[in-house]
This record gives sequence, C-alpha cells and structure tokens, in this order.
Amino acid sequence: MTTLPLILNTNPDPLMISYWNSITSVFTSVQNYFTSKVVVGGIIVVYSFFFNISFANVMSALVALVVFDMITAVAGAKVRGELIESRKMAKSAFKLMVYGLVVSAGHLTDLAMGLSSFAFNLEIGLIGFWAATEMISTLENVGKMGYATPAKLINALRGYATAAAPAVTSDTHTEITHVSDMHTEASHPVV
Repeated sequence: MTTLPLILNTNPDPLMISYWNSITSVFTSVQNYFTSKVVVGGIIVVYSFFFNISFANVMSALVALVVFDMITAVAGAKVRGELIESRKMAKSAFKLMVYGLVVSAGHLTDLAMGLSSFAFNLEIGLIGFWAATEMISTLENVGKMGYATPAKLINALRGYATAAAPAVTSDTHTEITHVSDMHTEASHPVV
C-alpha cells in the first residue's frame, strides 16, 4: 500500500489513494526518462541549428535515395554474381556523413549570407544535386539488374547533375569525367 503524505493520511480514501498513485506514477516516469528527453531535445535543437528544419523532409529524401542506391547496387551485384563487399556498404554510410556535413555547411552559409529567405538557396541546391546523382546511380543499378530504365529520364538527370556540378577553386580538384558513372573521378591541376 502506498503511503500518503501525513496531511492526507488521517482518513485514507481508496479513491484518494488511486489519485495519489497516478500522480506519483507520472512524476516517476518523467524522472525516469528525463535524461532521454533532454538528449532528444538537444538533438532536435542541434539539428535545427545545423540544418534548416523546414527542409527535414528533403534531407530525409536524400538519405532514402542513398539507401535505395545501396540496396539496388547490392541487388545488381547479386544478379550479376559479383562479390558483395562490406567496405562498399560502409562507403554509403560515409557518403551520408559527408553529405550531411556539406549540407549543414551550406545551411550555415545560407544563414551567414542571408540567403535562407530566398526561393533557392545553397542547401537546397546541394541536396538537389546529390538527389539527382543518387537517382542516376539507382536507375543504372536497376538497369544492371536487367530491368528496363527510361533513357530520357536518365539523360535529363545527367544534364541536371552536370549543370549543377559545383565549381572548385583549389589548385587540384576532382572532376567528374563520365557523368553516367558519378563514382569515376580523376584529379588534375587547374589550369
């Protein structure tokens, strides 16, 4: 039996005991999960600082496209009888981390330059470029599995990805040499 505070303990009513148990249960559950709630709240605050919270669905779409690319690559390798290596799957996780860092940098640049209120900003441009790249790769993987893929759509996406390719100003940079394979790259000095 639960002990009521001394002031309520003079004539305990079963209904009063039930109310008291409910109240203490609520406070106990809040206390038990307080750390988890603080951590989740902190993650939301950090996420909203480093990423535009109104673009959460767009960022989720990019993550889903990377996962779809990985799944279709694995399926394509199985269909072709190729060996599936865990380091290639780890590459997708690393790719997600890099995309997240660069999109976050784009968001912070948008904030610093006051671009976040415009219809087009750097963050959305980066996400759109990588979404097109991942979609091209997914369609190519589906084609490698033996299914028909829409050539006009792939060419349109390649045109978008080529037009949206970011400019690099360092002494050496990586340039996409063949748009149909976004993972084939060559480094050379800028002339």
